[in-house]
Amino acid sequence: MKVIVVDVPDLGNRSYIVHDGARAVVIDPSRRIDEIIKRSKGLEIKAIFETHIHNDYVTGGYALATKLGASYYVSADDQVTFERSEIKDKQKVLVGNLSITALASPGHTFSHLSYLVEQSGQTPMLFTGGSLLYGAVGRPDLISAEATPKLAKAQYQTAQDFINILDPETVIYPTHGFGSFCAATPTEAISVSTLSQQIQTNHVYTSGNLEIFVKELVDNLDVYPSYYAYMAPENLKGPKQAALNLPDKLTREAVMRAIHDGSAIIDMRSRTVYANEHLVGTYNIELSNDFTTYAGWLIEWNTPLVIIGSRAEDVQIAQEQLSLIGREMLAGYSTPETILTDVKSNSNYPVKNFDDLHQLDDSTSVVVLDVRRNGEWQKGHIKGAMHIPLHELKVNIDKLPNDKQIWVHCAGGFRASIATSILDSAGKKVVLIDDNYTRAVKAGLTI
Repeated sequence: MKVIVVDVPDLGNRSYIVHDGARAVVIDPSRRIDEIIKRSKGLEIKAIFETHIHNDYVTGGYALATKLGASYYVSADDQVTFERSEIKDKQKVLVGNLSITALASPGHTFSHLSYLVEQSGQTPMLFTGGSLLYGAVGRPDLISAEATPKLAKAQYQTAQDFINILDPETVIYPTHGFGSFCAATPTEAISVSTLSQQIQTNHVYTSGNLEIFVKELVDNLDVYPSYYAYMAPENLKGPKQAALNLPDKLTREAVMRAIHDGSAIIDMRSRTVYANEHLVGTYNIELSNDFTTYAGWLIEWNTPLVIIGSRAEDVQIAQEQLSLIGREMLAGYSTPETILTDVKSNSNYPVKNFDDLHQLDDSTSVVVLDVRRNGEWQKGHIKGAMHIPLHELKVNIDKLPNDKQIWVHCAGGFRASIATSILDSAGKKVVLIDDNYTRAVKAGLTI
């Protein structure tokens, strides 16, 4: 019995291929189904299992099962609109030499299932989805505010149930917890763990009791991306394989019309290149593992998207990443060379670091804006800084002055670059602090 881990760094998640050397099952596949098929070369995928109806990404399970003619196991309690193999608590499925047992594990969702995979003479494995993570649990607040306390209690009880029914050396394989906002609190930076190890380190086991755990869990929940609201409804429909044909290439005039008509224009160039020259009214979201999260979070869901990339290959990468959350249909793309020909429509702003801020003769002449999340701010921040989390910036722009230079920072520069582009489009005087926050701490700027 072996596991092939398929990382999905854009989402902070993992998918898994489990096999006996000949036949395989897939657990919680993303929409990168071609990668899963490639990684399982030489194996026959017989079944796909979902631990839950996902809130953070569009599943590839239905498309993969359809393409391969494999069985698609989804909880019988989930009200899907497609044909699937219903599965319930303690139900066992045999695939080759593998035995897969569904275990009810409510907490992340009410109908959440974990899958115990066993093969004779080998250490069992538990695929925990969004229940037991490495050092934490999946967040319980994605269903509703009213359901959150109940689901938090269920997460605690699920973890205790695992102790009662599993071998302590059972290897734990979660779907969430590698950067996903589906983790309730920060997770351990490890690649594999066992139940016995989690009993020693996971907050759900070390907190002391149910009341303490629930209070601390709920009190420490931070914000999650707004696009999550669209994921579960889409997954209940059985998403098809993503359509990834390159969109039309737009002229500068077409891009300007798109801006006028309300489209969002995302310039994916590096933050320093963008700062040097860019088209007014565009977002600077660098092409990276965080691209999908913030493009999905900050731009209203039904807004048409136009991508600015130096290469068609970059546009295709962005399109594929956006498809992971169901936004693969782009209104078009263009290149920097195409859109920057009229300097009257272009803008620029300075790029500085925390040493530059520290050396200002008069710090009262500028406003320092921190766009990190609430939890980050509470752990420490620059003395006298304003705090507006990035996801709240657009509705709070009027709180920022027009007559002072605004120095924008985050933890490393990525989010600050997005925020600075938004403020620049709104006509603010801005400076991007492209620096690591630890340098602000070392410079004595923080409290």
